[in-house]
Amino acid sequence: MNGLKKRITDLELMQPQLDPITIIIRFLAPGNLCSPFNHLSLHGGPAWVRESSESEIDFENRVLQEVRSNQSSANNLIFVTGG
Repeated sequence: MNGLKKRITDLELMQPQLDPITIIIRFLAPGNLCSPFNHLSLHGGPAWVRESSESEIDFENRVLQEVRSNQSSANNLIFVTGG
């Protein structure tokens, strides 16, 4: 049994440290699959609004950068579609 505990401990020490995961969830409606998104909210936290001059990709990157720099655990992001 001691050998098994040592092997498990050794494996845990060898495991790489992973960065927190950010999960992006985008709700789509049938017949409206290409709808742009303008609002983004962090599950149980702050919300962001897309600037008029900002592309969807730039908006997503801005929010992801802010979330990753301020959080140390996994995050759920929820896109809210609409104009």
